[in-house]
Amino acid sequence: MMTGLSSLENHPYPPPKKSQSIMVKCLIIMGIVLISLVPLLMIGGIIQEREYRKQAVVNEISENWGGKQTIVGPILTIPYLEGNKRKICAVFPDGLKSSFNLKKDIRHRNIFQAIVYKGTTHIEGDFNLSALIAKIPAQSLQWKESHVEFALTDPANLEKQAFLDWQGQKIPIENTAKNILSTSVPTNPKLSKLPFKLDLSLRGTESLMVGVIGKQNTIQIDSDWTSPSFTGRPLPSNKDFTEDGFSANWTMGPQGIHPRAGFLSYPSEVNNPLQAIFVESIGSQIGVELLQPVDGYRQTERAIKYSFLFVLLTFATYFLFELIAKQPLHPFQYLLIAFAICLFYLLLLAFSEFIQFGFAYLVASCGIIATISLYSKAILGKVYKHAPILIGGLLSVLYGYLYILLQLEDLSLLFGSLGLFAILGAIMYVTRNIDWYGETGSIQAH
Repeated sequence: MMTGLSSLENHPYPPPKKSQSIMVKCLIIMGIVLISLVPLLMIGGIIQEREYRKQAVVNEISENWGGKQTIVGPILTIPYLEGNKRKICAVFPDGLKSSFNLKKDIRHRNIFQAIVYKGTTHIEGDFNLSALIAKIPAQSLQWKESHVEFALTDPANLEKQAFLDWQGQKIPIENTAKNILSTSVPTNPKLSKLPFKLDLSLRGTESLMVGVIGKQNTIQIDSDWTSPSFTGRPLPSNKDFTEDGFSANWTMGPQGIHPRAGFLSYPSEVNNPLQAIFVESIGSQIGVELLQPVDGYRQTERAIKYSFLFVLLTFATYFLFELIAKQPLHPFQYLLIAFAICLFYLLLLAFSEFIQFGFAYLVASCGIIATISLYSKAILGKVYKHAPILIGGLLSVLYGYLYILLQLEDLSLLFGSLGLFAILGAIMYVTRNIDWYGETGSIQAH
């Protein structure tokens, strides 16, 4: 009996099977991958904080320079009497031609910037009074109180006095309400058409919108900005892009806000019919946004979406070295490599605030690739001298491929899926001869 006990004491526990060792190591590695998500989430929060700060700067610049501009009008308002009630008639333009030329400017505040512009505007058209006179007796219309009005989001940032060319007479326009500019005009009821011209010099930030209120509308927008985004419905009838900017024009009939009769009646309680028209025209506005090319914040945010895959593929590479080179790595070493990969996104964010995103990406990726490669030489170079070269090359391919994905917005899903397919195939090929069920505790390949 004593002999049996002595025999058990002299024999150590049997070594774990290779499959058990691999499974435990895989679980540890996956745990480290999950831990690496914590700093990545923190970096995502930093991106949002920087974006909020940038937007605050843009808002501050626009307050001083001029905000996003929307122009609606002009319309002709004529009071009239219906019985004992006083009403206001708003006559819409019969034909309306508008042309805008926007000259870009970049305003900087610390490391942030905003796109602003100076715009010259020419609007011309005519008011047709035939339908109005046919429905409302001419003697009921108070012609002497006629006004031409138009709405502008931020009239305080007109660069100079605006004048209305009314039948050859230049009449100054004044800011009569929050966003309404108006002038009294002499109206001759004997003329069925009243032509007008209007020239403005305005300032704005990032976008210009135009309310489509004419029976027939022709709108032309030219700018020296090369990255426009057209908004509203419909899109331009024609558009042309060059290295010096863009040109776009719209030709369209009456939109939803334009009344069939060509005019609308409002009770006298409505002091500014154009205010109501301005709100109602939101669905029929067209225009352009002067977009910045995708900034570093947006690009870094997109890059972080691939971070989990980066950490996983890098760990898979090191794990294969463990299998093939028989060099076990400590979990803490995996953790350091994960933090290095996370640091790439923070460096990318920081550099992209000062230099172009492409150069920021190059600097950040080269720094991290060099760091991980040198670390690989220290932990794997003794047993496999080509390890740092292979790992550096793999990381270079991964970071290069990620940069391509970031540029291919519409095709990123397709190329990303093809890339994953190729990576999976490569891993399956490299591991095809590994003895996953070996009886020894060591990790080895055939």
